[in-house]
Amino acid sequence: RDQMRVGDGVLFYHSSCPEPGIAGIADVASAPYPDPTQFDPRSPYHDPASKPDAPRWLLVDVRALRKTRLLGLAEMRE
Repeated sequence: RDQMRVGDGVLFYHSSCPEPGIAGIADVASAPYPDPTQFDPRSPYHDPASKPDAPRWLLVDVRALRKTRLLGLAEMRE
């Protein structure tokens, strides 16, 4: 997480759906920055242990490069 750099390649993974799996290829489009939802008490992702001067959760922006056929979990395990 802390070593992601702009331009690094990533696999775009669909989760929380009927068939989870890899659905595309993307790249990292921004440097890591604190996820603002961790500090918002109204957010379902609020983390009271996370402090602005020491965030526990980081995120990056990604840029979609191309969609792929869905590569599901069963196929990845093979």
